[in-house]
Amino acid sequence: MSGETDSAILAERAREQLARRAHLPWWYITVLGVALFGMLSAPLLSHLTAWADAYAVVMWPSVLVLVFGDLLLRRVQGVAFSRKTLRAYPSTRRAGLTFLAVGVAGVVAVNLLARADLIGPGFAVAVAAATAGTGLLWGMNAAMRRDIRDGRGVATS
Repeated sequence: MSGETDSAILAERAREQLARRAHLPWWYITVLGVALFGMLSAPLLSHLTAWADAYAVVMWPSVLVLVFGDLLLRRVQGVAFSRKTLRAYPSTRRAGLTFLAVGVAGVVAVNLLARADLIGPGFAVAVAAATAGTGLLWGMNAAMRRDIRDGRGVATS
């Protein structure tokens, strides 16, 4: 009986340690927010300038920041968490789907506002959507850590 109890305690400790490692550092949240804002505001900057490549100059660095930020995060955490977050961590689904909806709504709204020459409101929408997306990512991470602590989440290595 004692062996089963000891194993359960060890498993619980291991899950707790893994959940702590899954915490997002402040720099990642900040970089993600700036990159999301860059991606959302790219159509506005392109509309404001006569330079045809303004969209690409903002969009591609933002995408690269997200990709390399994710790779750096994996290196810092030392654990490769599942890329299929919504499947691997059931509690992330609500925040994850809301994140996607906010992103799509933000892109559509900013593009419509840019076409209507409503640049100020477009930037306000970009800030709001990037802030909401960043908050939702933080919420997804908290849900993922809960799932790991409860034994419902997985890590790939």
